[in-house]
Amino acid sequence: MKPINWVGHYHRHYTGMGERVFWEPFKEPRNPDDKYLKEKNAYLYTTTTNYFLAKTVEYSTKEKFLMDAENLERLKEEKFESVEVPEFHFETLSNNTIRYTCQFIKGRVVTPTDMNKLYQELVLRDSDYSFCDYSIANFIQARYHQLDGKIFSVDLNAYKKVPVEDRMILWERYKLYW
Repeated sequence: MKPINWVGHYHRHYTGMGERVFWEPFKEPRNPDDKYLKEKNAYLYTTTTNYFLAKTVEYSTKEKFLMDAENLERLKEEKFESVEVPEFHFETLSNNTIRYTCQFIKGRVVTPTDMNKLYQELVLRDSDYSFCDYSIANFIQARYHQLDGKIFSVDLNAYKKVPVEDRMILWERYKLYW
């Protein structure tokens, strides 16, 4: 699983108060020969950060444990048109436990308008398998460079086998809380 690198450049505070620094995406000076702009945009240091999310689920029944492990295996090969799935890997442990680690997607929770655009793909898709927890917090719109604007489904356990008719009912129930 490859990391998503978030690069940050830290600058002196523009008001000149102390050594405080703040986060600001790096921008090259508009005019490279302008000394004032060079100093204003010069950064003190740069960091590269990546995040991963680990989730551990212990099941009370072997049947549900095996079903979710099978769903995660299937999800690794699944392709959606407008919904992205963070890269992930998982392991099954001896005590009916699944532990998965995935890329953490920085961004914002989607809007109800965004969710409505996903209805066709998530609910009416021509497959018995889909994401079925339509809580708005489970869908994040990335806010960074190459991922900017892409929508990710971030609850991987929400991918399961549910008939379209049942997904339609679930959608209407979740929609009440958007």
